[in-house]
Amino acid sequence: MPRRKRVRKSLSLRLQPYEGTPLAVVVDYLNSLSKEEVNTKVGELLVMTLLPYAKFEDGKLSPERLRSTFLASRDLIEKHLGIMALTLEIEESLFTPVANQNIFPNNGGNVNTLPATTESTTESDEEPIHKSLISGNVSAGAIGSIF
Repeated sequence: MPRRKRVRKSLSLRLQPYEGTPLAVVVDYLNSLSKEEVNTKVGELLVMTLLPYAKFEDGKLSPERLRSTFLASRDLIEKHLGIMALTLEIEESLFTPVANQNIFPNNGGNVNTLPATTESTTESDEEPIHKSLISGNVSAGAIGSIF
């Protein structure tokens, strides 16, 4: 039986953010990567964040299947954030799954106006709110070797 050719879909996108915006920083980062890396990262992020919307707009899935798609996307996002926290060597106490916290205050959906961050200059001797049940240290190099 002959194999059926798979049809490729195409997306052309041109981003031209203003300098000094968060989107401009991301565009600079993406421009520093190879084309294959950019396609992989952008493709993964689009599926993670937009697949539930696309399936909803398509209107062909039952509410239960849409719910499953949403839960799968949420799981992927939480895993991505966990890997990001480990790669960036973020304190474990600062990372909690998305479902348990409000990341950004309402800013009208404008990606160019993220909330201001404040950095503490004092060391805290308090116990972290969330402690890992698994002891051990993981470095960014160890995470990179997984992939």
